[in-house]
Amino acid sequence: MEDFLSAVVLIASSTVLIFMNVFFWNVCSKLVLKTSSNTFFADLLFSLFCLRIILYYVLPTITHLLLNWKNQNIDRVLPSEISTVYMVEVFSHFIYYITFYILCKRNKKDLSLIIRVDKTLKKIMLGILLLYVCFLLNNTQIISLSFCDSLWMFEPLISVIGSVACFFIVAIGSRYWGNTLFVIACLVTLVYLLIGFASGIRGKLFWPVFWVLFCAYSLNRSNLKRMLLISVILLGALGLFQGGMTFIRSNKSLDIIEIIQSINNSKNDGERSLLDEIDFRFGALTHYSTGFYRMVDRGYMAGWNPILNSLYSPIPRSLMEDKPVPCSVDGDLYSMGMYKTQAEITHIDTNMVEFSTAAHAYWELHIFGLILFSIIPAIYVFLSIKLFRQFALLAPCFLMVVFKPWGYNDPKIWVSEIFLQFENRPMRSGKRLLPCAWNRYCRKVTPMKWNAGSLYKDGHRWSRIKREMCFYAPERMNPAFWSRSLLRI
Repeated sequence: MEDFLSAVVLIASSTVLIFMNVFFWNVCSKLVLKTSSNTFFADLLFSLFCLRIILYYVLPTITHLLLNWKNQNIDRVLPSEISTVYMVEVFSHFIYYITFYILCKRNKKDLSLIIRVDKTLKKIMLGILLLYVCFLLNNTQIISLSFCDSLWMFEPLISVIGSVACFFIVAIGSRYWGNTLFVIACLVTLVYLLIGFASGIRGKLFWPVFWVLFCAYSLNRSNLKRMLLISVILLGALGLFQGGMTFIRSNKSLDIIEIIQSINNSKNDGERSLLDEIDFRFGALTHYSTGFYRMVDRGYMAGWNPILNSLYSPIPRSLMEDKPVPCSVDGDLYSMGMYKTQAEITHIDTNMVEFSTAAHAYWELHIFGLILFSIIPAIYVFLSIKLFRQFALLAPCFLMVVFKPWGYNDPKIWVSEIFLQFENRPMRSGKRLLPCAWNRYCRKVTPMKWNAGSLYKDGHRWSRIKREMCFYAPERMNPAFWSRSLLRI
């Protein structure tokens, strides 16, 4: 009876999550279009939500029922615990959506993606890609580049932006960025994919597929078929070499003969079936999130510690040797939530796992944390959209960085992670490194040609488009306006 009721809860929760996403997507898009010429950022936000709901809630619901809770029984996770995770997640999503809806309704400023071409913007993107590939090659010790060590301060930011930017340029093609930058982006993407397969981390290969398809669909639909074909090939290779990737991740071996042997052996060693593998991988988020509720039930809560310990991150360890690990409870690495909840379920405290941000918020401050930490991410994402859109075609890359690409990929961001991002905002780096170039960029703008069948929706008046793409607002043509804007960040 308990299994049946849990199954009903999972089906109902998954249905509600899908319905809420579609409903608020439509409503928020209509609100955005009142002040903007397109809904690119809203589409990115809700489409990412939609994919996560399908992968981590709808799909596991189906596999749990087909496999009769097989993987849950192995770790002695009760179906009722899984259903609790689902119900709390529904509540958290609702709070997030309502908050974002209110912000869109009260908004009076433009939230559309600005499309413009400028030499300065291309130079910035070129610099990001070149630095990124240098960091990539240096970290894998393929090539030793001494200057990368001196730029360690910028490596985390450049690495995450570069991994998003190379796929972004490949997806929309040379139409916006030119042939030279497109070729460089293709080469950087190829290096990324080779290193990604060698690392054995599937998320680094799976999530870029979503990003590529979304950008191609939104900005250059003529390139969509080509990107779809490449994505299918990439996902096929990911499935074919799964055994080898698992072997690499566990053994850290790059011997091609051993990898091939592991692929062949994985087909005959009685390993998980495809359905079992899907249930194990995509059901892990809700599976391990139950550990947070177990810790709360026995009186162990994180409180404000994960956030407070994140505030120490800007301090160099040379000045504070005992600096606590960001997002941790007790200050050490294995007291982070991703380790704690794993230990609660499997009694292994050295492995990282995915988890529900709602469950983590409940573990921190109970119901108050659940509500508060569902509101804050919505506000943070909304303000990020308003801030980053000033960077024109760099804005999508910056916004994806906020979602922790190829990692969490969750718009409902872990609040402790938000405090870490405040120390590495792309805008701050741009203010430090490129103040003169940015002022020049805002004075001299070359608009793209209008394409009604591409990004923007039909029916909008040319006056609005002209205002968006050419910056006809007099105050914005003044360099002092942008200087003041940057100083406020």
